[in-house]
Amino acid sequence: MFFATFYIIANIFQSYELWLLYRCFFGKSKRGAGIEFLAFVLFFAVTMLLNVFIDIPILTGLSSYVMLVLIAFFGYESGWKQGLLYSVFAFVSMTLAECIVGLATGFLDLNVFQSREYYNVWGMVALPVVQYLVVLMIRNFRNLQKGREIPILYWAVTIVLPVFSLYLDLMICQQNFYWLNMLGCTVILFVMNVLVFYLCDVQIENMRVRFEKEKLEQLNVYQGFFGYREKNYFPDGQFSESARGITSEI
Repeated sequence: MFFATFYIIANIFQSYELWLLYRCFFGKSKRGAGIEFLAFVLFFAVTMLLNVFIDIPILTGLSSYVMLVLIAFFGYESGWKQGLLYSVFAFVSMTLAECIVGLATGFLDLNVFQSREYYNVWGMVALPVVQYLVVLMIRNFRNLQKGREIPILYWAVTIVLPVFSLYLDLMICQQNFYWLNMLGCTVILFVMNVLVFYLCDVQIENMRVRFEKEKLEQLNVYQGFFGYREKNYFPDGQFSESARGITSEI
């Protein structure tokens, strides 16, 4: 019960991370937010049940990948090549993060055909945090690729907050807390990460909208100014004819 509860909480956070990654790759779902939410709830339920009752890595890994591909094809605007490529990329990114945590905790079992038992609370919490760091870095580079500017402070928070969360997780696990207290601290840790980056994203989007609005207002001022000049100093369209003549000469 103790470890199963931690696993369920961590799995919810991992499903949220995959939703972030798919939003980064594909944009908004073509089926609407409600169907998108249900798709990732189904992903969470299937992967959780397989891990709890079967826990054979090759089966859980294949089922996770198949569900990611289905979500990509039926939930987002993507061709089959793009859907397969991004699904592979998401799956490999999460798997590499799992390998890193496995090495850090001293539990890296390469036998993918047998069930295994893992009872390390720090590892259960650290895994989604490391995966969150990977997802955030991918999002940042993806936004740069799209021509969006990422503030230096956002880069710093992207690295510092997950690393600080790993440190807090380690401090919590070293204390002799009752398991409910540890669970509460873990939930607060996950919620803190989600809220901080949500607020950062909202702030960046507000700055972008404000910048676009200022550009539009400046453009309107310039258009109004030159329109006034044309009307008062070049009546009967002489300004436009003169401008066209100068342009043709150039």
